[in-house]
Amino acid sequence: DTDTDGLFNFLTVNVGVNVSSSGTYTVEGSLETNNGHSFGARNFTFLDIGNQIIQLQFDGSDIRMKRTDGPYTLKYLHLFSNDTGETIINSYNSTSYSYLQFEQPQAEIVSVIETAIDDNNTLYDRIEVQVMINVTEANTYTIQADLTNNGTIASDQISEFFTVGDHTISLNFDGKQIRGQRKDGPHTLRFFEIMDDGGNQIDYIAQGLNTASYSYLQFEQPAVELTGTYFDEGIDTDNNTVFNFLKFTSEVNVTIFGTYTLYANLWDSNDNVITTSSNETQLDAGVQ
Repeated sequence: DTDTDGLFNFLTVNVGVNVSSSGTYTVEGSLETNNGHSFGARNFTFLDIGNQIIQLQFDGSDIRMKRTDGPYTLKYLHLFSNDTGETIINSYNSTSYSYLQFEQPQAEIVSVIETAIDDNNTLYDRIEVQVMINVTEANTYTIQADLTNNGTIASDQISEFFTVGDHTISLNFDGKQIRGQRKDGPHTLRFFEIMDDGGNQIDYIAQGLNTASYSYLQFEQPAVELTGTYFDEGIDTDNNTVFNFLKFTSEVNVTIFGTYTLYANLWDSNDNVITTSSNETQLDAGVQ
């Protein structure tokens, strides 16, 4: 604890080595949590002949960001110089630290709660994610995340100046985008991070939240959407028994009267585009 605030700035691992030839050596180590997260440290130093101790200092903020308690395993330990080298695997297990014993970053994600919001009808307009952060250094921070389900469905971010203390902000994921993916929940909030005004990552959660098991049909409809009903028909305009066109018909559900354009590509079995077609037309509300 280098700043006497009661939290560890570093986890120091002392590595004993026996040196037979003095020179400049590099020691690298990788600590691993029990769920596969890892963080590294390196020491580049001159060593005399004899038994020596080299320190590896693992950053406390990195350890805290992984949100996993110890013990941590020194998974890989490398000692090398220009003409020699040695690697040891699983060489040491640390004390059973709590990750909360390590240094807190300038801004940290404390809790995440999701709610589906319906503004004016029986369909959800968005998923609202309330994020509590704790700020120890006043600054402008950006909080962002992706809502995913075998790919990104929607993203949101907010940037503002935060004073020291606890703050709750909201990230909102558009219901029409969620419906447009046609994937039922649960969805996963991923790549959740806080960045400072210089673009430096301050806190990060790779997988922060699984939502409720929503049906995509519970979310707001766009102005027009495909229903999933399609027809195709070969058209012979000159009666020579060979089709001049392949007619493709798609059923749509229109909620707002307007002019819309349907685009489609025709692909072969090798994923090559054969041709493209479009149709612009005025549509009344309803299924058609």
